[in-house]
Amino acid sequence: MLEQLKRPDVDFIHGLSPVLAIEQRTGGGSPRSTIATVTEIADYARLLWALHGEQRCPHDGGRVVQHTLDECVEKLLTEAPGQRAMLLAPVITAKAAVLRDELPRLRLRGFQRVRIAGEIITLDERNLLPAGLKEATVEIVVDRIVVGPDQRSRLADSLELAFREGQGRALALVQASADAPWREIALSQSLSCEVCGKTFEKLTPRHFSFNHSEGTCPTCGGLGRALSFAEELVVADPEKSVREGALKPLRIGGKNVIIRNNAILKQLAEQLPFDPETPWKKLPAETRHALLHGAGERLFTFRLRRGKTAEAAPFVGVFAMLDEARRTTSSDGFAARLATLQIAADCPTCHGARLNPASASVLVAGMKLPDFLAQDVEQALGFVATLGTGDATVNRPAVEWEKRICRSAKGCRQVRLTAKWSTAFGSVSISSTRPAWATSRSTASIRHSPAARRSACGWPPNSAWG
Repeated sequence: MLEQLKRPDVDFIHGLSPVLAIEQRTGGGSPRSTIATVTEIADYARLLWALHGEQRCPHDGGRVVQHTLDECVEKLLTEAPGQRAMLLAPVITAKAAVLRDELPRLRLRGFQRVRIAGEIITLDERNLLPAGLKEATVEIVVDRIVVGPDQRSRLADSLELAFREGQGRALALVQASADAPWREIALSQSLSCEVCGKTFEKLTPRHFSFNHSEGTCPTCGGLGRALSFAEELVVADPEKSVREGALKPLRIGGKNVIIRNNAILKQLAEQLPFDPETPWKKLPAETRHALLHGAGERLFTFRLRRGKTAEAAPFVGVFAMLDEARRTTSSDGFAARLATLQIAADCPTCHGARLNPASASVLVAGMKLPDFLAQDVEQALGFVATLGTGDATVNRPAVEWEKRICRSAKGCRQVRLTAKWSTAFGSVSISSTRPAWATSRSTASIRHSPAARRSACGWPPNSAWG
């Protein structure tokens, strides 16, 4: 390090003892830096959640577990004894044009039946794909069997083949009687949800990092906040009606775009319905919400071009239309005008947690990582102190590291771990994330009354750093 420093313009210095040169820098260059990341609390929390976290499905809350082949066989024998069963393996999800080429290859491999769009069909039929099908999942029928103890060997062989064809996933359709409906049982040799059968990756510390693609929220990129359109900006004058231009952003763009948007609003007024002459502020709240945020799964009949037949489609809302236009436009000026209608708000996907739904659903002692990081230092230390007291599976060294790190920030007990480092302590700047007790020297530098800052944060005085 000293060799990289510029040599002073002197030949000899007398009477000065050697000192450690510390470069003073402004703090928190990254918008993702928080108290937890700078003090390494987040690093050890990621390790703790990766090693001892209980995975839960973000969709239905089911436990994510990994079963062996024998356990899957035993599950079928327990849940469907004496019932008819069909073992399926999902092999491909693609568009209809791709499936037309793949289905004959499955027949050449010896498979006779598949399930497409919920229907079991034989591969000898001519019209295998339903009319109007755009995309579907093809599941091959591996075996049809009556579940029972005497069929254990055949059941194990068929399940092994189904797992091999389905990349670790299989599905059992069971029927109690000839008149009873078919019931699905999801099976998997991978980490999967016990309820829906969705598969998950094995946890690593990267899955809990909002700076890594495996853990970050796909919507906000790990920032916790995203730009979204605001009603007060989109509807600048609520005294105007829809026909008078209350939704002014829909009149921005090329001629064809404006004509298309006007046609959509006119047909919505007839089918939703609402009076386009009524001022925006006097429209019912449900109508305003449907226009801005969409009408859910309700279908509307839109005819946007002359000579074209009307098509049934859902209405996604003005906000979604503007967002799609902003992302797909090639005009920088148009995108800039739409950007003026947006404000920064909590991410609609992670709600400020900054992690993807799968990572944010992992539990340690009943607590999710975003909930742990949302606590202040004192609360976090109290939670960590309870770990490992009654569970022998929790890694004691990891817990001890976590306790020591929380204690290193004991002077900041009322500061939340998710607080921005650049604003939590004013002009605090740190060029090393190692805590005070982990090293004899540090490159930490604090501006504006260093002694007071060190005392407030619980850090030792300058003399303790050597």
